[in-house]
Amino acid sequence: MRRDNINYFLVGLFTLISLTVLLVALYKITGRVGQAEPYHVYFRNIAGLGKGTHVTYEGYQVGYVDRLVPEQTGQGTRYRVEVLVRRDWRIPEDSQARIHATGLLGDTVIEIAEGGSERHLEPGAAIPGAPAQDVFAVLNEVAAEVGGLTRDSLRPLLDNLNTQVSGIGGEVQARLPGILGGLESMVGRLDNSAARLESILDADTETRVDSILVNVDDMSRDLAGLSRGLQSSQQALDALLADAHALVRDNDADVRRSVVGLRRSVEASARAIDAIMHDLRQASRNMNEFSRQIRGNPGLLIRSRPQTGEE
Repeated sequence: MRRDNINYFLVGLFTLISLTVLLVALYKITGRVGQAEPYHVYFRNIAGLGKGTHVTYEGYQVGYVDRLVPEQTGQGTRYRVEVLVRRDWRIPEDSQARIHATGLLGDTVIEIAEGGSERHLEPGAAIPGAPAQDVFAVLNEVAAEVGGLTRDSLRPLLDNLNTQVSGIGGEVQARLPGILGGLESMVGRLDNSAARLESILDADTETRVDSILVNVDDMSRDLAGLSRGLQSSQQALDALLADAHALVRDNDADVRRSVVGLRRSVEASARAIDAIMHDLRQASRNMNEFSRQIRGNPGLLIRSRPQTGEE
């Protein structure tokens, strides 16, 4: 009897534990977050939403949808989506909520994008809603744009390219015989040139070329020796100039006295030359006068007039 009671107790305990695990799993699946605070969001379209839909904050689950309430106004129908968010979660005033699909086959959630305001919404306040991004609509728009691009740009471009290629192919085909003929003629001229070059480059030519190269090599060596000689000459000339400079520097006083004496000699010579030139000019005038008188009266060479004392 006691054994049966133990079995009943174990079975009941196992059932209770299983039920607890099931309740916890259901709680997690449905997105319940324990103590929560109410907020609401207005959307024009709530496709994909339902009671229990998860509410995420920058990808992190913070609540779930509690109720969907349609409201018809003068501007059209809108939907009040009431959500429950964790009590300790603060939402900036400029945050935005939008309906977001985690993937093509993923669940639809309400994603709250965090704002930058330092002020936070009070419980029960409205979270600003943003239009939902429909992935399929975007894909349809992209497909339409690609189709338009293909129809309006790519197809005419390909047609034009096909036309150009066809024209170029026909022109090349028409000119190909002439091009081949020109190539054959050019190859023939190249063969003739190669034959003439081969006849020029015989054994004698190679010998002369080798001799020229040897002479160029010898000349190069001679130029190198000449360069070395010029360098030694330059060094000797530099030494000579240095000696002359040292000589002038060491005999500066004597050189200065020599220059002064030479200048005085030159000045004295210049003064003497001036006197000599004066006498030469006097003699030249006398000779001119003598020549004039002789030409006028050659007899003066035989008889002369006595000097009267007049110049």
